[in-house]
Amino acid sequence: MAEGEIVLVHETPAAQESLNRLLKVVENWVSKESQRTDFELAAVGCVLAEGIIRFDNIPVKCFKACPGLTKAIGIVHKHLTKEHHRFDQEIDKLHVHFAKKMEELDLKIIRDRTEFGKFLEILVFADEYEQLHAKLASLLETVRAKTFYRGGEDGGKEEEEEEVTIA
Repeated sequence: MAEGEIVLVHETPAAQESLNRLLKVVENWVSKESQRTDFELAAVGCVLAEGIIRFDNIPVKCFKACPGLTKAIGIVHKHLTKEHHRFDQEIDKLHVHFAKKMEELDLKIIRDRTEFGKFLEILVFADEYEQLHAKLASLLETVRAKTFYRGGEDGGKEEEEEEVTIA
């Protein structure tokens, strides 16, 4: 350094060495954490994704000096990608399952409507046949009464009543 030259702290070799030590610690930590499995590995990804460490501010030469860091982050990323894909597949399966259930429900509603429509049709016919039955029973009673009437022209002679079965 020349006399009178202003040197900023962040430009000194001491600052660079401090950054290198920090990155080595981060590299070791991420490498160790990347050996975890399942949920814990996803938790590491969460911590890295939060931006607690601003990797954008670290120079390229530092990353070249810490290849384990890139490898470990790659492992975490691979796990998260796999899990993301797995959950997407599960969601797709559930979509298919629920779509099938909805279709079955729609068919059941249609079938129930059809069955209910048939029930209403049967009720209407039953009511109509009941009314017809009652009217015909009344008519038959009238006809029988007139047919087998005891007074009048026959001199009170009674004929045998023919048995008519009414269902």
